[in-house]
Amino acid sequence: MSNEPTDTEPTHDEFTPDPDEVEYPSTLRITSLPAEQAQAAALERAERWEQGEEVPHVVNFEDRTRLRQLLTDRRMELLEEVMERPPESI
Repeated sequence: MSNEPTDTEPTHDEFTPDPDEVEYPSTLRITSLPAEQAQAAALERAERWEQGEEVPHVVNFEDRTRLRQLLTDRRMELLEEVMERPPESI
């Protein structure tokens, strides 16, 4: 019997690209939508992307309390401020 691994799945290093080699979208959109709406929006973005259109990357939180757990009070204030008065740059 051989000691060679039989698993042909890629390793983490082979599967995960170097962050410097990844092209990130120019826009990150954070939403809080019910699952059905988020899924419909994701399908619509995928269709636009397949047609060559640049689309934003979206992170959806079905429940706003989960977003609140992730962000500090100050970060929430900054997000709300940016939503109310979009800056020219960040």
